[in-house]
Amino acid sequence: MIHYLCYISHEAIPFSNEMLVDLLKNSRSTNIKHEITGLLIYAQGTFIQYIEGPEKSIRQLYANIQSDPRHKFVVKLTDGMQPERSFPSWRMHFKYLNRDESMELFGFEPDHQEISDWLTQTDTGKGLKLIHTIASELQKS
Repeated sequence: MIHYLCYISHEAIPFSNEMLVDLLKNSRSTNIKHEITGLLIYAQGTFIQYIEGPEKSIRQLYANIQSDPRHKFVVKLTDGMQPERSFPSWRMHFKYLNRDESMELFGFEPDHQEISDWLTQTDTGKGLKLIHTIASELQKS
């Protein structure tokens, strides 16, 4: 069984493109060592991430993210166990959503609070649905 976790957070300081690239390089290197795969989405200063792997590794990574000064308002959307990985070859796939893509996906011009509210209110499965919708589009391209 594979443990998965999906969370949302907001950048504590604005991330430049260079900072995002560095974050991804470091994440991918660490993820290989800890057998973690997943998808990171960045939209208007908001991170939405899905990670999967050994439960101990996922719990430790999430604890690190919660204490990382680059993140604030870290909220777990869902976690659990599943029989196999959803993204076995993605050490950390990345999708940057620009304002137009965000508006199309969410149906409004989102800021962090609106994205967080949209993902956490009424339907607890929205985070996973969002991840799988974006992943499906990425796999087609």
